Amino acid sequence: MHLRTIHASRWLWLSWLLPVMIGLGACGYRPPTFSVPGPSELTTRVRALLSSDDESAAEYRRARVELEEMGPEIDTVLVALAYDPTARAVVRANALMLLADRRSHAALSTLRWTLLTSREEIMRAAAVMGLHRLAPDSPEADNAVRGALSDPSRLVRLNALQGMDVQDATMIRELVRRERDPQVHFVARQLLALFEARGAPLANDPGGLYRTTLFQGESGLVYRPNAGPPQARIVSGRLDLDSGNGRLLPLADDVEMVRDVLPAFFSLDRSAVVLESARSILIRDLETRETIFVGPGVAPRPIPFTNAIVFLRQSPEGPRTTADGTELRYDVLRVEFTGENLRRIGELRVLARPDRFGYASPVRWMTVGETGDGWVLRVDGEPIFQRSHMFEIQEPAEDAEAS
Repeated sequence: MHLRTIHASRWLWLSWLLPVMIGLGACGYRPPTFSVPGPSELTTRVRALLSSDDESAAEYRRARVELEEMGPEIDTVLVALAYDPTARAVVRANALMLLADRRSHAALSTLRWTLLTSREEIMRAAAVMGLHRLAPDSPEADNAVRGALSDPSRLVRLNALQGMDVQDATMIRELVRRERDPQVHFVARQLLALFEARGAPLANDPGGLYRTTLFQGESGLVYRPNAGPPQARIVSGRLDLDSGNGRLLPLADDVEMVRDVLPAFFSLDRSAVVLESARSILIRDLETRETIFVGPGVAPRPIPFTNAIVFLRQSPEGPRTTADGTELRYDVLRVEFTGENLRRIGELRVLARPDRFGYASPVRWMTVGETGDGWVLRVDGEPIFQRSHMFEIQEPAEDAEAS
């Protein structure tokens, strides 16, 4: 990716923002090694290409694709250019990005070392974006991106936030507490609110209440567990809407929370609240106060980049006892925020165990994440159901009602 595009956000609703050092100790960490190539036609060509500011040109795109597909001989050139103090910053930053896009064997060490040692903000920012590309297949790259949340540069911290996922909610919550830059603070809070809707656990306040992340003037959700100590982090309680003026609007009783994951969230335009109460899925219109009963189900989550939600309904086949616990089978259902177009889109199975939260079903703390072409449901970081936006199989609403 060209330097001009390294700030593009992967979240549509944050696309207008400017995007954005790992805590690697120098002790025991070796810098990448490379030999500086002598003058050659290849070196001259790569340097000229990476100096280009016109990534829309057909020649640039054609040549860059060719570079991505070349053999390992180009990696030495790219690493050398990344560390060449005589090269323009745009050349060195684009060399880092190209290493990542090529999935070069030298990419991880070069990007991490740049993030750790470079004094140039633009180079560290490019290194973070390159590490984003490696993170899905590299725990080391993923950890480096998280560590960049402590970088002194606002730009680098903003770029690092682009690589966060639901499992990073606790880290982002800590960043929100300490962050003094208003833009980074704003983006971090927006992400935290998004991830809470997608299944990240909430934090309780000193009074024992659980509140969703909100901004001044916005409405938020307040969860009040019933009296008594929670058993195995499974509690039942009441869900209210905090309108921001100190008044609470009751939304539902008998709302069950497991592992601090609240089964409730706002629609994209915040005009409605989707929630689970008494093992049923409800949609509450905040303007009309009308409640739509979707049907039996648990664990509602928003589907990324859509106006729809996903939730689960136990399969008529029922549970099955195994040597390790109880296998639970679910139909995966999709419905729009209006309550329309309910349909079954698949099925999944999980294992409830006696040693894990009192035999609670793992779907109670599942999260929804993004993939390259769709979304995925995960439990403890492991996929249990994956979906492509491009190839959705639509089953009749009658099938969903009957399941």
